[in-house]
Order: sequence, then structure tokens, then C-alpha cells
Amino acid sequence: MTKGERLFMFLFGVLILLGLYFDRPEILSAIAALSLFEGVTNFRISRLLSSVLGESTPVPVNEHSRFSFDAIRAWRLVIGSTVLLSGVFFFDQLWFLAWFVGFAVAGAGLSGVCPIFIMLKRMGFR
Repeated sequence: MTKGERLFMFLFGVLILLGLYFDRPEILSAIAALSLFEGVTNFRISRLLSSVLGESTPVPVNEHSRFSFDAIRAWRLVIGSTVLLSGVFFFDQLWFLAWFVGFAVAGAGLSGVCPIFIMLKRMGFR
């Protein structure tokens, strides 16, 4: 994971937490839409951030994987749908899940270790 990807994850998590703290569902909707858009199209803002920071993008290793789908794309789809469902649509019932995702994503940006990403890699995503 590059520095640009980690910085993007940290900012992503902080924006989720700020949207929850200030009770702004439109921020959460925008974050979920951005994450789902990046997951579907594989257009990543973090690549742009990495190029601004002067980092080269790593060449993907030809690993044996069960699915020919990138784990980071699956991660973005999981995070986007979780934020959308728990932070916007079913906030009264699932409020704790949105907070957990916000802290987990911000922590993953700081440490570089994301349990959801590791689980997706072990499930067989590239």
C-alpha cells in the first residue's frame, strides 16, 4: 500500500467520522457514492494523490487468486455500501456500524493494516 493510498484512507475515515459527528447524511452519501464509483470504475483518486506525492504505482504481481477482481476495488465496494446502509438509510438501527467503519478506515490509513482488506485478500481477491 502506497503513502498516497494510506493518506487517502485516513482522510476517507476522518470524513466518515466528521459526517457522523456533525450528523450530516449528505457527507456520508457523498463519501459512499465516491467509494462505490471508485469500486465500480476502478478510477482511484488515491492514484492521483500518489502521483502528486511523486510515488510510482506498484506493478501488480501475477499471483494465484480465486477471483480476477482487485481486493482494493472490493474493499471500496464493501466500505461504500456499509457507509450507505448504516450511515444513511438505517442509521437508527445500525449507527454503531458506521462509527466502527469510520474508525477502522482512519486507523487503517494510519497503520497500513486493514482487517477488511486482509480478509478480502484471504478470500481470494487479487
